[in-house]
Amino acid sequence: MWHTELRQRIRRTRQAAGMTQPQVAGDSPTALNALKRIENGDRKRITLSDALMVAQGLGLSWEQLLCGEGPPGVIPSGDAEAWRGVVRRNIRAARTKHEFTQTRLAEACEMNQGAIARIELGSVGSLNVIELNRMAQAMGIRVVDLFDDTAD
Repeated sequence: MWHTELRQRIRRTRQAAGMTQPQVAGDSPTALNALKRIENGDRKRITLSDALMVAQGLGLSWEQLLCGEGPPGVIPSGDAEAWRGVVRRNIRAARTKHEFTQTRLAEACEMNQGAIARIELGSVGSLNVIELNRMAQAMGIRVVDLFDDTAD
């Protein structure tokens, strides 16, 4: 499953870089706890904030982190709130482009329509990258496409 691959990719990349979990997490005990739980598989959700912390800590682009491929790219900057806005806009744009209603997308990725609506409206506190991947797959796009901050 994709989330297992993501967890393993995070651990392998960190170890290959010769970095400890505290080095990746920086000064935040909360981030360190999240990283430990992600790598150990104890966390069912990987939030956008967690993914951003890992990408910044390991010096990875979104494509390298989420897809495990791609040349070195731009390391995401900014905070999770700004990225939530990018992802939210791109979900709506992709859904519209691929002619999905919120209900159809929700059914395709085993979510409820209300959750899709809350994500698009920005009324969700945190985004789960595992759910984002399911949404992307349902629409026939790569999850990293949802993180494209140059999209119209």
